[in-house]
Amino acid sequence: MPVLDGFDELARPGRAEAVRRVNAELDDDLPLLLTSRKEAWATAVAEGDVLTAAEVVELLPLHLEEAAAHLERTARPLPTADGGRATVWTPVLRELRERPGSAPARALTTPLMVSLARAVYGDTSGDPRELLDIKRFPTVASVEEHLLGAFVPAAFAGSGPEAAGEAERRLTVLARALQHRDTGRFAWWELESMLPAALRVYTPGLLALAVQALLVLPVMVARVVGGQAGTEDVVSVGATLFGQTLGFAFGAACLLPRDGGLPSGRFILRQALLTALVSGLLWAAFACTDDLRFGFRYGTLTDGWMPDLLGGCLFSLLFTLFFGIAGLPRRPAPLGLPWSGAAGRAVARVLGATVLLGGAGSAGSVLLDSSRDPWTALIGTTCVAAGTALLVSGTHRQDGPHPGRAGRIGQRFAAGAVRGTAAALLIGITACTAAGLAAVGVTVLKSAGVEDLAGRQIDGWRFASRDGVRTAVSTRPLHGRMLIPGDGARPIAYPGDAEPPDCTIPLVKDRMCRPFTSRRTAFESREGVVSVRLALTGGTTEAYPANLRSVLPAAARGWLTRGPATGLLVRCLPPFVAVGVLIGLVGGCVCGVYRALSVPSDIMRAAGPGSSLRTDRTASFTRAGVVALLVALVCVPVMVLPGDWGGLAHVGTRLWLPLGAAALALSAWGRFAVARVWLAVTGRLPWRLMAFLEDAHRRGVLRRSGACFEFRHLRLQSHLAGGGAGVRGQGGPVDGAWEQAPSRGVPGRGSGQ
Repeated sequence: MPVLDGFDELARPGRAEAVRRVNAELDDDLPLLLTSRKEAWATAVAEGDVLTAAEVVELLPLHLEEAAAHLERTARPLPTADGGRATVWTPVLRELRERPGSAPARALTTPLMVSLARAVYGDTSGDPRELLDIKRFPTVASVEEHLLGAFVPAAFAGSGPEAAGEAERRLTVLARALQHRDTGRFAWWELESMLPAALRVYTPGLLALAVQALLVLPVMVARVVGGQAGTEDVVSVGATLFGQTLGFAFGAACLLPRDGGLPSGRFILRQALLTALVSGLLWAAFACTDDLRFGFRYGTLTDGWMPDLLGGCLFSLLFTLFFGIAGLPRRPAPLGLPWSGAAGRAVARVLGATVLLGGAGSAGSVLLDSSRDPWTALIGTTCVAAGTALLVSGTHRQDGPHPGRAGRIGQRFAAGAVRGTAAALLIGITACTAAGLAAVGVTVLKSAGVEDLAGRQIDGWRFASRDGVRTAVSTRPLHGRMLIPGDGARPIAYPGDAEPPDCTIPLVKDRMCRPFTSRRTAFESREGVVSVRLALTGGTTEAYPANLRSVLPAAARGWLTRGPATGLLVRCLPPFVAVGVLIGLVGGCVCGVYRALSVPSDIMRAAGPGSSLRTDRTASFTRAGVVALLVALVCVPVMVLPGDWGGLAHVGTRLWLPLGAAALALSAWGRFAVARVWLAVTGRLPWRLMAFLEDAHRRGVLRRSGACFEFRHLRLQSHLAGGGAGVRGQGGPVDGAWEQAPSRGVPGRGSGQ
């Protein structure tokens, strides 16, 4: 039989509508129990409608004898001279029978106050005779407030005075947060609402930063210790990661839909325009802080850390957009996985074990052979995490409403991938084209007013111009490292201590890095198109010029690249458009995974808040791992393109890990994890929050309602919060005798009301 408890806890404007909806939705033959305080129910009936064919049952206050019998029966017996049975309540109840109109006697006519009195004076440490003090307790309200205030310390008395005081302080923080939100239910996925507004938006980026730093920074430190990288590489990675947190903050606030479900076409169009605008602004700033006059290629050196920060911001902004297209809301609810049946869980266990063993082998091979590419260990670690999550999800039954079938999961993935690819292609190509045009426009403006250097010599460089060809030559030795992409592509020189990224990629055999020393460096320009030739030991090599611009005098950069704006557009725009296409393919993959592996958790029928949290955590790690691995698979053709055109191999190797981190950071569990850490660091809530709440539930302070916790009564919550007798929006306080003896049942047409 359905039980609709706490009707009076609804805001007054919604009560009449709730009655009408109950009448409209429920069958006539379906039994129903609805509970409410009588004043709230009478107001709802007067302003709206009655409940069809309902009978009224009104609870009356307890008689003092009934309360006394309960307190005597449940209290610890004390020895007496005559061998009879007595408790700490015996003398108190004797006096209350003689004074039935006293404040304590009237207070003990409600079930809540009787239960609180039993808990407060349940052992010999408390003496209920203090309730007889007329000066301390002149009114019913004073007795009730005393019992409410003493209940939490009494419930945690077994833990010691210090622990009891700490528990009361933490429960007060929780009660005030619930009171501020006008609710009586604490849902773990709404914990981030207790954070400051700015931090609430920033939390996904913080978790993404933590996950990526956990995996990437050890690799970078190992490269620095091994002499394979300079300090600037660590600074670049740090700036990129910090930029990603900023992009996550903006994306979580502006690019995710307010509600879940498939976004509308209008939402997609709005996001395309907003993303194009923001991308254009970011790349305009990138062009201001970097020099794109020599052309643009992903993975090349930048002028300082600011371009890396802007690039990280743009990438993570697009990552959040992918999940917005998939329908992940700004405030996600708990999600499960689609396999709750025995067959589905068995398949998940097999797949999980396979991925786990493969990842462990990959990561172990790097540990055994230090000469192998350390980035391979990241793929192995990701496989281990994804495989473990799959294995765990197949071991425990999920809180999803329906068992998933392989065919249904495949159909959901295909539908999500097709829809996501179309939307992500539209947004990706539009945004990247706008970004490329903005970057080219700013670069053209920076190129105005170039000084003529023909015939001059500056810092050992000789400049000449003949037949439309401008040259800059230096015989000063130039040292650095050379990235050879393979397939006959132009090598990419990195001067000084700079380390080329991705010197080895497992699927590209000819890709390598090696040191070089150039005895003669010659830049040559035709209508702004620059090339550079290096005189090496084995002969002259033509290299990609943009990375070597730092060895030139500042004035020489503009002089060499002076040419028509169309030439600059041709050199810079194609890589932007190509990445827009890649964004579409990756976005489709992300949307497919999210739509296929996301099932709403049944928070009403969940075994408890802890069960719901574990289900969402397992599902979040599973989706994050699967997203990372599938994106890596999608990027394989990009990484093996002949000649590494436009540096797309660098983009492909950098997409999968941040996207996996984004899937974890934007989940309900991810936001809960960051919020829990912040609240624990600031001392507001304990580190083991769920264990503390479960302990409070066992002690009778909290109760569980599906996947949520509640205080055992709103009076207790309101007392701890210091907010009076009721939650805001529920009207004023009710008379003490009826506060815990509300009218039960509902007036119906047959009752004459």
